[in-house]
Amino acid sequence: MTDISLKISDMECAACVRRLGKVISAQKGVERAEINFAASTAAVSYDEGKTWPVRKLITDGQYRFMDGGAWTGFFETDADRAEPRGYLAMTQSPDGIIHLLSSKNHYRFNLKWLEQND
Repeated sequence: MTDISLKISDMECAACVRRLGKVISAQKGVERAEINFAASTAAVSYDEGKTWPVRKLITDGQYRFMDGGAWTGFFETDADRAEPRGYLAMTQSPDGIIHLLSSKNHYRFNLKWLEQND
């Protein structure tokens, strides 16, 4: 189990603390979440992905020659290859779409696609 501390901004009341605690605690793999209103932090214990064994290449399977930008450079994708390296950031929008941003590319997919077996 891994413990992390997150800095929280814009928490304005005790109701925010309760809501945030419920949301974080409900995530797969989270074993404990403690929200500290005074310090504006969240202490989270999680299982490092043991409850989420899914690993999948972010590719549609089509051959492409792409520019990853920055130090990623040019690369090829197909059913067995995806963007090989670089800075990645990910978020999920309210409509359920997962957005994965690399140095130059923006990938969009949903949880159903991520979970399906190819």
